[in-house]
Amino acid sequence: MDAGAQMKTYGNEDLPAGTPDRPLVTFALFAYNQEKYIREAVEGAFSQTYEPLEIILSDDCSSDRTFEIMKDMAERYEGPHRVIVRSSLVNSGILNHVLDVVAAARGTLIILAAGDDISYPQRAQMTANAWLESGAWGLFGNSDIIEQGGEIIEFNNCPRSNTEIAKWIFSLGKEIFVHGATSAYDYRLFDYLKRSKVPILSEDTVFTSAIYLIGKECKHIDTPLIKYRRHSAAVSNGTSLERGFSGVFENELKLAKYAKTVPPMCDYIKSTFLTTEESKGRLEIISDDISATKEYYELRALWIECTFSQRLRLVFSTKQPRSRSFLLPRLAGLKIFVILKTIFRRPRWLQ
Repeated sequence: MDAGAQMKTYGNEDLPAGTPDRPLVTFALFAYNQEKYIREAVEGAFSQTYEPLEIILSDDCSSDRTFEIMKDMAERYEGPHRVIVRSSLVNSGILNHVLDVVAAARGTLIILAAGDDISYPQRAQMTANAWLESGAWGLFGNSDIIEQGGEIIEFNNCPRSNTEIAKWIFSLGKEIFVHGATSAYDYRLFDYLKRSKVPILSEDTVFTSAIYLIGKECKHIDTPLIKYRRHSAAVSNGTSLERGFSGVFENELKLAKYAKTVPPMCDYIKSTFLTTEESKGRLEIISDDISATKEYYELRALWIECTFSQRLRLVFSTKQPRSRSFLLPRLAGLKIFVILKTIFRRPRWLQ
């Protein structure tokens, strides 16, 4: 029993441990305040064709009915899989939420799913096949993009995810970045990771960096594994879907809020792998890149609160071209920037 959560098991409690050809896989679905979408997400988890499969439905202390819906569906489940329902006692953030669930998992391959997306039935089977064939420690696939109501608006899309943040992976000679919505990981990865002291919201950035830092590889599965939902409340793609002044204004506020979560993630990566023998040399290669990313996102998080003179000083004091390019169109402040961006419909110089 996880001391930091309520847990209960349903379904097939006598699930076999698996074999080398058919290992036990854990399909972990993570949710937080997603009562509007969680039912479809759980149905996607229950529909998986792979066996033996352990399903963990985990809620990170939601304030809505997300956990109640998950629990009710688990109680009614009559399929071949083991289903564990879990609820954190306090909200812990995405990274710690994942680490807590993995600590309770029994599978040797851990598939992660979000409470607002819908996994296709073959997702676990195709991911397990790719894992066994490649030996990769991180895997991900394509997505069919859906709008809030569930209609597919873009087929077979493979998001670049957080490569804008984690540019340091290119310094390690790598190009594949694991997209969190379709991700899966070898269980051994989590032996290298620890809980964060502060909430961290980019678990795929941490896990992709960790895999490369310890000398392992990632694998892209070139087929859609999920329906990936775009909506305004999402953490990773949660910019406003509305157009006009109010939509652009809301986007800028959300982007600044998200930017505040990046510096703690940078500190976490450096502190976690600084003393690990497998990764110390590689970390030295990308240490300056991580520090530069931290500085850039600190600036992105704070610019709205700065005065004109403070922003002007930042333009002349920063040594990063991308920081300067970000600040220059924002010198006059948030409202003026949003007006320009609304009028000119987001030209490149206003990004």
